[in-house]
Amino acid sequence: MDDRAPKSGYSYEYLQKLASYTGWKYEYVYGEWDELFEKLKDGEIDLMAGVAYSEDRVDQIGYPDSEMLNETFYIYKDTDDSSMQCGDIASYSGKKIGTLKGDQRMTAALEQWKARHRADIEIEYYSDLTECARVFNEQQIDGFVSADNVVSSYSGITPVEKIGKQLFYLCTAKEREDLLSELNMAMSIMNEQDAVEVDELRNKYYTETTVSVFLSQQEQQWMKEHAQITVGYLADYLPYCDKAEDGSATGLVSDIVPDLFDALSGDYDPEIIYRCFDDQQEMLDCLKNGEVDFVMPVSDGKWYAEQEEFVQSSAVVAFPIALVYREPYDNEVTSRIAVNQNNLRQYWYTLANYPDAEIVMYDGIEACIDAVNSGEADSTLLSANRRNFWRKLCAQQSRHP
Repeated sequence: MDDRAPKSGYSYEYLQKLASYTGWKYEYVYGEWDELFEKLKDGEIDLMAGVAYSEDRVDQIGYPDSEMLNETFYIYKDTDDSSMQCGDIASYSGKKIGTLKGDQRMTAALEQWKARHRADIEIEYYSDLTECARVFNEQQIDGFVSADNVVSSYSGITPVEKIGKQLFYLCTAKEREDLLSELNMAMSIMNEQDAVEVDELRNKYYTETTVSVFLSQQEQQWMKEHAQITVGYLADYLPYCDKAEDGSATGLVSDIVPDLFDALSGDYDPEIIYRCFDDQQEMLDCLKNGEVDFVMPVSDGKWYAEQEEFVQSSAVVAFPIALVYREPYDNEVTSRIAVNQNNLRQYWYTLANYPDAEIVMYDGIEACIDAVNSGEADSTLLSANRRNFWRKLCAQQSRHP
């Protein structure tokens, strides 16, 4: 590794974000963790990321006021083992749980959890994760402890109990009090002003959300009962979805849905059936009565979801929404907004963001655009990525997006 090699990872991106506040420029030093930590103690390097807190280290290095990330420890069990249940301490009675004797943080978390809950478990100590995994696979132990980010790519295991967390810090050399002061200031601003971006960075790389790759028993049971999945989608709604001439689904829906199942742990490979709808209300009604298993696209408004009685996933894609109106722009441009009567997403978005507007319903987005062009409506809303309609808009000189 050298300074010309591309770099990535949580600590690297975190350092770059800090530099946007401090103006720091970095010279990178490479080596094993223990070697680098000795250099930090000796003052040979100024900063080191990913250092756990320890009373023994307080006099050796500088700790900032806030941590840069945390690592979560879980007890993992075999996916097919239903004998241990989260929160049911009695279900752990007599179980053998493995841990790494060289990892004081992980082992301490398990021992403290055992004492705190008076769990009747037998702790088995192993020299490394490879040995622990071997005896687990040979069913000599019932579970083992690991950090969430370490085993997130493993298959056949499920996290059953969260037993503790470990905070990690971006530390300075002890004599660099100037750096520590700058670091505290920058981290304080970043955690307040850029909290969303910091959360996204943690979710991307390192937090306990990595444990979400594992499926709960309820989810596993659902998959066993659903060898076939029916997906509802809207016609004429590119780039999200449309019905091709041969009757197949096209657009993002046909790309994203298979990828969603491929990303699941295990070998779940359901038959996917796509069902096209011209009307979004009909599509949602079919979702509610069980004729389809899930639908796409729907808006992300929680109030909208409550009214229509469906549960939303995390955002799959996010596109900007554009206001389409006739020139010139004035304060009345959102007085009468044309809405596609077949598109509940557009209706609820308009209602939520323009509560004082008069909503005028039309049969299709083309009719909405024509209404704006003719002056029947002052404006309409549509996704900026629906390029087929943007081309039509750009061709109309009397309209300005």
